[in-house]
Amino acid sequence: MNPARKKVVAQAYKKLDKDGNGWIDINDVRGVYDSSRHPDVLAGKKTQDQILQEFLETFETAHAMRNNDAPNYVVTKEEFEEYYNNISASIDDDAYFQLMMENAWKLTEESRKGTGTKGWREDVGGAKAKAQKTDNFGRNTQVPKAEPGVPQNASE
Repeated sequence: MNPARKKVVAQAYKKLDKDGNGWIDINDVRGVYDSSRHPDVLAGKKTQDQILQEFLETFETAHAMRNNDAPNYVVTKEEFEEYYNNISASIDDDAYFQLMMENAWKLTEESRKGTGTKGWREDVGGAKAKAQKTDNFGRNTQVPKAEPGVPQNASE
């Protein structure tokens, strides 16, 4: 990850580490992640603490598999950064990555109030994105216009 992405990941980690002890455990996430409305809690299949442990395990999985460790439900800064490094690899645009982190972890005043950008917008990062028609999977379905004198289809 580049420095800008590392910075926003560090902001999220700092927010989650409520007691400032250098790791995130179930006590830290209780105030950040409300599991009371999780479908498995409502159905009586799992407790709120089980859901919170699963949430913590999400950040430990890749690190634990690589090191042959069992999850301990304590997320270190290294594990958190590794998780987001893997996410980062699939996101090309820095502004989109930052927006995703800000919205996911409510890092800005706007995102905390629910008044911030809820999704990708045309003017993120000061650049206008081309309007495109997309299908349900986000794939571009708009065929680009051919240049004058150049056939639209190579078989023409």
